[in-house]
Amino acid sequence: TTLFRSVSNIRLENGQITFDDKLLSTTHVVDQWKLGIPFIATLPSKTDIFVEPLLRARIDGSPLAIDGRTKPFAASRESEVSLRFDGLDVPRLMSYVPTKLPVIVQSGKLSTDLKLNFVVSNDAPSLRVAGTVDMNDVDVQDQSKAPFFAARALHVAAATLEPLKSLYHFDEIRIDAPTANLARDKDGVVSV
Repeated sequence: TTLFRSVSNIRLENGQITFDDKLLSTTHVVDQWKLGIPFIATLPSKTDIFVEPLLRARIDGSPLAIDGRTKPFAASRESEVSLRFDGLDVPRLMSYVPTKLPVIVQSGKLSTDLKLNFVVSNDAPSLRVAGTVDMNDVDVQDQSKAPFFAARALHVAAATLEPLKSLYHFDEIRIDAPTANLARDKDGVVSV
């Protein structure tokens, strides 16, 4: 027996999550939550209709906005997502990266305005990304905590990125006031 379900008008207003990290002696606050899901359905008549969920929040004071159009139960699983961050503190997030990085990010504020489009066609997934990524006040050190790279701003504008096909088309890559510090050890190995 097939069981069909439909749930409508899910809303969360002004939620808050406080994460007290005793290991790193820091606290993260995700507040001003606003979550909206118009409907979720497995009814055959509803599977080919776009659902437009949204999420708004602040992460440690930095605004986050996610808007989408998705067909989660259609065969194509077609989805369009708008992802916007504003001034996200990169070093605070880097402490949760699961693998050890070859550099230490001392400072950097991340902002994005991206559009992601995901479609499954004939069981072949397609992902397209377009938009801008900005990072301001960048300061990166090498593993010995020596200066490695700094910049007032990094700006990347992408017309079309298709990572699943290894296709990348950038409109603009701009670095303002860059400073690079390279070193070569006694064995001739460059720090890059």
